Amino acid sequence: MLKDNMLDNRGLIFQKIEKGKQVEVNLLESMGQLLEYADYTGNEKLKEETLELIFKYFETGEGYLSWQIYKGKPQKATALFDELRILKVLLEDEKSKKNEFYIKTLKDSLYNFSLRDGKWVDFYDARCADKADIISLFYIDIETLKELAKNDKRFYNASKKAEEILSNAPVNDYGFFPQVYNYEEQAYIYSSSANMVENILTNMHYLHNGGDIDKFLSFLKREIDKGHIYNIYDYDGNPVKKEESTAVYALSCQLFLEVGDYNYADLCYKKMMSFRIKKGKLTGGFGDSLANTVYAYDQLEALKTMRIREVNI
Repeated sequence: MLKDNMLDNRGLIFQKIEKGKQVEVNLLESMGQLLEYADYTGNEKLKEETLELIFKYFETGEGYLSWQIYKGKPQKATALFDELRILKVLLEDEKSKKNEFYIKTLKDSLYNFSLRDGKWVDFYDARCADKADIISLFYIDIETLKELAKNDKRFYNASKKAEEILSNAPVNDYGFFPQVYNYEEQAYIYSSSANMVENILTNMHYLHNGGDIDKFLSFLKREIDKGHIYNIYDYDGNPVKKEESTAVYALSCQLFLEVGDYNYADLCYKKMMSFRIKKGKLTGGFGDSLANTVYAYDQLEALKTMRIREVNI
């Protein structure tokens, strides 16, 4: 479905199909997810093609990768997490001559545009030539930051600071984290509600840094046992809206696989697969068949999860 319905004539992925119509937005996030999938499946041809597309269309000529192409034009802003996702795949095969250019380009982009006063920040906005003064906790992919710091000493101090921010973050009784750390205020900031995609990713990073995520796993199990994991909760563990998504179940499955809980991984996998569309033009995709709407993020996380599960079970 993704190949037949969600690629434009350049080979870039549409952000979504809404009410049956392709939305003319291409995200670097989606291309990074596709690169991860190619890496998980060992598809070198797809990996090379995806990298070529990323650096052909998202490179701005100003030294950074745009986070989004809108109606054919790269927008003048970056997203730290999107560049780290791509770099993570490249660093796994950094000795490849083909990857040297890509790695250098990304490192220089990160050094020049994603550090502020020697600390990692969410984004650079070229429209006002300014950088964020916050770091989202789900952006702190600690494994990649550590590997980057080991690989290039320019990033050592920034990555240590990010590790401290992640390690020292307060965690509530349900395993929910604050959304961001504000450097100017030297404080963790909460959003009005807990986004589950962000919290699953933050818990994954926290786990990779040796943190205890039992509270969050217990919360996920409680919700699955009740039949649903919703997209957004308040900080007391109550759903804000009773809306679900493919991505939340896909990421929950990945997290349970990571800790070796195959029973709950399988329950999340089955919930994820229940979103698969069984008839119509979008058959095989994941989303809302009645609304004729699918998101690239859901498709790509589902594909990654299917591959990760194959390897682990």
